Amino acid sequence: MSRLTSTHRIVLGLVSLVVSVLLTAGMIGLIPNSELQDRQARAAFSEMTAVSFMALAPRMDTAELCETLEAMGKRNPDVLSMAVRKASGEVALEFGSHATTWQSVDGNTFANENIVPITSGGDSWGQLEVRWATSNAFTVFGYKIRPDIALTIFVSVSLFFGFSYFLKRVLRQVNPSKVVPNRVRDALNALSEGLLVLDCNNLIVLANESFATATGRPADTMIGSTPKQFAFRVVDSNGEATAKKLPWEVSTRNETPQKGVLLAHGEGDDRRTYAVSTVPVKSENNVIRGLVASFEDVTLLQQKQEELRFALTSLRTSSDEVRKQNHELEWLATRDTLTGCMNRRCFFHEFENHWQESESNQLPMAGVMVDIDFFKAVNDNHGHGMGDEVLRQVSAALMKTLEQTDFVCRYGGEEFSVLMPNTSIDEAELKAEQCRLAIKALRFEKLTVTASLGVSAMCQNAESPQDLLDQADKCLYAAKRNGRNQVVRWDRAQDQIAKMRNEVAPTREQEMTNKAASAIPYHAVAALTSALAHRDQATAIHSRRVADMCVAAAEGLLGLRECYVLEIAALLHDIGKIGIPDSILRKPGRLSPEELELVLTYNHLGVEMVRGSFGAPVLTEIVEQHVVFYDMSNSERGAGPNQRPSVGARILAIANAYDTMVSKLSHRSTMSRSEAFAELRRCAGTQFDPELVERFIVAVRLRLNQAEAGKIKITRESALNIGLMLEQLIAALEDQDVTQLLDITDSLQITATTHGLLEIAQNARLLHQTLEEGCDEIEVMQLAGELLDLCRVTQASLIAEPQLVR
Repeated sequence: MSRLTSTHRIVLGLVSLVVSVLLTAGMIGLIPNSELQDRQARAAFSEMTAVSFMALAPRMDTAELCETLEAMGKRNPDVLSMAVRKASGEVALEFGSHATTWQSVDGNTFANENIVPITSGGDSWGQLEVRWATSNAFTVFGYKIRPDIALTIFVSVSLFFGFSYFLKRVLRQVNPSKVVPNRVRDALNALSEGLLVLDCNNLIVLANESFATATGRPADTMIGSTPKQFAFRVVDSNGEATAKKLPWEVSTRNETPQKGVLLAHGEGDDRRTYAVSTVPVKSENNVIRGLVASFEDVTLLQQKQEELRFALTSLRTSSDEVRKQNHELEWLATRDTLTGCMNRRCFFHEFENHWQESESNQLPMAGVMVDIDFFKAVNDNHGHGMGDEVLRQVSAALMKTLEQTDFVCRYGGEEFSVLMPNTSIDEAELKAEQCRLAIKALRFEKLTVTASLGVSAMCQNAESPQDLLDQADKCLYAAKRNGRNQVVRWDRAQDQIAKMRNEVAPTREQEMTNKAASAIPYHAVAALTSALAHRDQATAIHSRRVADMCVAAAEGLLGLRECYVLEIAALLHDIGKIGIPDSILRKPGRLSPEELELVLTYNHLGVEMVRGSFGAPVLTEIVEQHVVFYDMSNSERGAGPNQRPSVGARILAIANAYDTMVSKLSHRSTMSRSEAFAELRRCAGTQFDPELVERFIVAVRLRLNQAEAGKIKITRESALNIGLMLEQLIAALEDQDVTQLLDITDSLQITATTHGLLEIAQNARLLHQTLEEGCDEIEVMQLAGELLDLCRVTQASLIAEPQLVR
């Protein structure tokens, strides 16, 4: 059992002294006996009532006496009943239910009953009987307690609590800090941390000036009080309140130190956060006598951590949104913008995958070429707007009619190709006929649309995906020769196709192109372009744009296989830049003559890469000769003066020059499309083929719908590439790889500038500078978040455009 404190012993002594005085006063009669006084008052009332009855009885009748008796009874609330009983025992008058309440019989009188004799003429006439209510008395568990005892108990309990409170308040005024030497107090006041010395009851014994300043109260006024007055609350690392006990309470109970417990004090702007450590102070016999608590103000650190958490949360939210939009753009980047069909590059990739799978597993596969009949007349007679609408509805009809496992590609202007995995040539013919009927059933105002279709399959001895498409294309040509609006399959049209081949014998160049197209695996092309994109995204995107424009300009001029080879050449024409040093590849200004010479060297290495990777002379010729002018004035840059560039090489030269002129470069201003067209025409006959220049301009205008001059529109593919770079940025931030961050922000700045996204480029440059200056992590996170937000808004604007049918 714990020993009583000195305060409690003093209180018990004072209470005992007061109780003794009260009992003594009661014994000598100084404290009135309320019970005796009640009995005397009741006897006097009874006698007065009897005298009054004797005086009034001769003058009043019975009714008046009853009323008088009732009035006298009601005037005293303690009277339960009264009665005037004659000597014979008969009740003459009665007030209340006297018969049920009266208990005295034959001279035996109870404590709550009075009997007063009534005489008449000196003789006993009867008696007045008064029944009283039980007097109020204290009861405990059903036992009555005398008033003086109850008073003693009440005074004892009240004084105990009163003296306890009073003494505690008085004893607090005895300042225990006076026993602390001045030199010790001065040392404690010099500490920047707040300091409290508490006794074993967690009452403040000493507070230094730092703690007093932090709480806004003088140190002297805290002595003897409890720290609870400051409303400290335990919080977690996020600043949220917890149900944990205060550290000095834990230390007192467990007699163990507490370190680094976070406590919050105040609200709103006045809120402060402290890291509190407590150490118990024990006596020689290991009994705890108090403890010391230190308060380190970590408000600024907590604010920084909170800002960092907020920045990280915002960064992750924006990063997740960008990653989600990247997935959406990845899908959109594989689609033709106008029709929603698969684009050529994605189609080639899927075609080669399924070709290899079909070869390995001996599965059937078919291909179909679809061409809208008299489409040029639709554009000429009804306008390009109607032509675009026809393309959209025809593509929708194809995708709706075919199975979900089939792949529909917009192969050319009005030409579509269809890949049908696990499909025999008979099944493909049936599907093609269903597509023809679906197209024929389309309704347009003042216009009827039909299509011709060619069908072939792997079982027809096709040696490659391009060979299969070539067979289907020849069947398509036969369908047009037979009157259009019909389906022709390879195994039933070989005689007719052979006759057509004899009518127009292929040139040696066409035969070499056909062989090259069959020999070029698209997976190898995709691997090289991916490597180029990893090395320099801007160059890879430029190559894809050039490839699209080359195909657009070559449609109707070159055959199916020739267009395929030209497209591959355009994708690989800058492949040599993989080896160019960063100092040249990412140089913001113009290149010096020495640097230009080094670039030419790497371009020649790119030609050798194409030559060694594919062994296709036609492909190598286009990549090598596209830098040679039409007038052969710089033939030394190519294969020499005896070899003129092919049609494909001349188209590539024009497309490459045009995209370079309209793209944003840091060392010169961007040309508008009309200015670039004028420059192409100015150089026609010298640098470029005049006829191909005009053809190219017409194709670009048709394909881009005469976009507003000077305005660079960010494409889905470009936004996707920037988004992927930002994903790399987030990964580098999480790894805290400053070197990689500097490299990514530099690349991002160049890529954004190339695409005309000046705000993204500016933020990337600012982030790069911040990283170089070694600023704090929060500022880096905030700038990265702004970059992500800009990218997210840019991507959202592209995704929000009319959605393609999946």
